[in-house]
Amino acid sequence: MGKNINLLGLFSQLDCQSSISRLVEITYKIALAHLRYNHRKFSKIFLIEELTQESVAVSAITPLFCKDSAEQGLPIIKEFNSWQPPIKTEDDALYFLNKIIAGRVEQHISHLFKEQDPFFAKILDSVNYLIKKGGYKKVSYFGKRYIVQSTYDEIKSKVIGQDSFDKLPCSLFQNRKTLLAGIFNCIENETEFFPAIPLNALVKMLKNLNNSDYKIKESVLDYSFNFDADELVYLGLSSAVEKLRDSYTTKGKLSECESQSFRMALKDMAEDLKDGGITRGLYDYLNQHITDLKKNEYQNKYHNILEYLLKVMKNTIREKLTEERI
Repeated sequence: MGKNINLLGLFSQLDCQSSISRLVEITYKIALAHLRYNHRKFSKIFLIEELTQESVAVSAITPLFCKDSAEQGLPIIKEFNSWQPPIKTEDDALYFLNKIIAGRVEQHISHLFKEQDPFFAKILDSVNYLIKKGGYKKVSYFGKRYIVQSTYDEIKSKVIGQDSFDKLPCSLFQNRKTLLAGIFNCIENETEFFPAIPLNALVKMLKNLNNSDYKIKESVLDYSFNFDADELVYLGLSSAVEKLRDSYTTKGKLSECESQSFRMALKDMAEDLKDGGITRGLYDYLNQHITDLKKNEYQNKYHNILEYLLKVMKNTIREKLTEERI
């Protein structure tokens, strides 16, 4: 970012449209830089063909500039005015922007991950429940979200990496009542890392354990992580195939041959959903089952149908997860 930008001046003049536009431009560039820096971590999101880093950056910062009502100011101004310690210098203002925008990007990416993988979403909701119940905090550190104890406001030293986290004893994840406390105790007393739990890594670990033969112990009072992924995916797939038949095949919108290709593509998607989410663009799923399918033909003829059927599958899985309070 250029050194000639007067951030404090911009924040003091946000009743002027030109100042707002300039601040939007700056926040967009910061959000885009954050996405590019963390591209490998977020790359799965961009497999969905309609998403680009630019569009995600715009979506991430938009809530900062949307008024809730005519009486209220811009959310980013509220954040600026309530920031502690108070912002007094250009460096303070730049630090504030980087922190607030990184948080917005992380929130938006988390939302997109939840949309992609309903099982991830369910476990993330469960972990968030435990965080709130236990009085823990979530903080950002170098573009990642971590759970920390309430006595910490920031991470001050090296955190546990993915490889080390994956090697933690499975017994730590067995009892939901002691889940977070047990992991904190292990990291703090048996490793040299700062006592912080990587949020997404924890969710993925719990999801993998749920899908394996190892199951987390049940407790009547605890929010549950357990679910039968095979059964839920089957229900979602059945719902999508039924919609395919009723809305497209029987009405002559797709031939029987085309419908069979869609069924096979949906089956492939269902398997990937069970294993962690969609892993390819939608075109690639259908292209496996329609010979010489051109991308422009797919976009014009099939994309909206396949996207809708995938949505039906995911929504059915979400509904079943909610109904059973799994």
